[in-house]
Amino acid sequence: MKKIVLSSSALDNAFSMLSKGASLNETAKTLNLSSKSLLLSKLTETPQLLERYRATLISKAALHASEIVDIADDLEVPVDRAKLMVHARQWEASKILPALFGAEKAMNGLSVNVGNTPGSTIQINVAPMKEPTEKQVGNTTDDVVDV
Repeated sequence: MKKIVLSSSALDNAFSMLSKGASLNETAKTLNLSSKSLLLSKLTETPQLLERYRATLISKAALHASEIVDIADDLEVPVDRAKLMVHARQWEASKILPALFGAEKAMNGLSVNVGNTPGSTIQINVAPMKEPTEKQVGNTTDDVVDV
């Protein structure tokens, strides 16, 4: 079997594409590789590459979280499509970083590096959300004022 070696520039390109939201399949096709599993095996071949792949996944999950906010704010996207787009990004982020984006997980104290420049690390401290009680929500009709 022919041994496939990816150049450092091909690896850089793959990590860049993935951190910007590309799928393994899309990235493998761009690099003219036969499959996404082959690409994944090359991206995780050494401990250094594995660590870089993990960092890339964190960046990708942070990107998805940011995209969710953008989708929610975009009034041009039909509601059904927006829901599907948000759900897909939530699902992928929860698989990439279940400790941060998974259901019912504590999410405090995670640092995410979102770039290669100093100061590009963000600290995420989020308390788990709880359903408001009836007392906290109150009676919304009391807030209606006729003018």
